[in-house]
Amino acid sequence: MDYTLFFKEALPEQYHLLGGKGASLASMSLANLPVPVGFSITTHAYAAFLSEANLTSLIMDIVNTIDCTDIENLDKSSDEIRRLILEKPLPLQVEKASKNLTKNCAN
Repeated sequence: MDYTLFFKEALPEQYHLLGGKGASLASMSLANLPVPVGFSITTHAYAAFLSEANLTSLIMDIVNTIDCTDIENLDKSSDEIRRLILEKPLPLQVEKASKNLTKNCAN
């Protein structure tokens, strides 16, 4: 499972793994536009994080109670989801993958 992907190595069929900004940078790199060396943490990494942290059902329980017309409640729900995510550590394999590529970018 790829948890990281360099912009210059990403193929169009992999753009869905990169998120919007990562996909844009990868497509610009493919078009030989000047893009700094960089990478994206993939959606596989995010899914692994949610699974290992046992957050998927907790987050979905919160999401399923959101009334989008109640902005105050929406803000509170968003804050709660953010807190849940930020208090959990990254899975070790995701952390290692991102640290390795960060070192490669510096060289």
